[in-house]
Amino acid sequence: MVMNLRGAMRLFGINSEAGLARQRASVEEHRQLLGLVAAGDAAAIDPLMRRHIGSWRGIFAAGLRGK
Repeated sequence: MVMNLRGAMRLFGINSEAGLARQRASVEEHRQLLGLVAAGDAAAIDPLMRRHIGSWRGIFAAGLRGK
């Protein structure tokens, strides 16, 4: 599912140093999200998902600027 979502996005900056570091950090977040889904903890999923997605904002913006 993650790879399908990722493949559907235009991932500006993903191959930058910051983008690669963020991808490594995302692995643990994905594990946490899956654990929360399995536990049915919807209240904890929302803030984690917002942080997870929001953490890419600066990287995408820099990628769009060509930095």
